[in-house]
Amino acid sequence: MFFERQVSIFYDLLIRYLQRSAAAGRLHVPDPLLTARAFAGMLSYQGMIYSVFRPGELPAGGRDALVNTVVNIFFLNGTERAPLHE
Repeated sequence: MFFERQVSIFYDLLIRYLQRSAAAGRLHVPDPLLTARAFAGMLSYQGMIYSVFRPGELPAGGRDALVNTVVNIFFLNGTERAPLHE
């Protein structure tokens, strides 16, 4: 029930964003669901690290900085279309 009401809604939103971005040529998204899960996994992993293994040790800038960094890595650099060889 939690998955259907919370997680699925998040994935649906993210998948729609990924599909629009891919259609516009901004992102390379071979599989929107897998890409959404990978992004959620990055965020979840960081949440686990800072809540289970390093409680209270958020990076400089706190939670917002952490989320911004993950978004920048994943969407702005990690999946940006770029030539393989210049």
